[in-house]
Amino acid sequence: MAPGGPWDVLVLGGGLAGLRAALEAARAGVRVLCSCRGRAGASGCSAVTTGGYAAALSPGDSPARHL
Repeated sequence: MAPGGPWDVLVLGGGLAGLRAALEAARAGVRVLCSCRGRAGASGCSAVTTGGYAAALSPGDSPARHL
């Protein structure tokens, strides 16, 4: 167990989805441990997308603005 445990949430993977899950869990007030094989945010599938994610999430935004 990592120093400071026990943890409420264990996130396996440091890609975009894993880091987002860890962030939201921490914002919810729980203790989070994120474990990944490589460097967080710079390994796995997230690293090879090279910023290729785009989404229309707010009013006034549209998919056309991201193409």
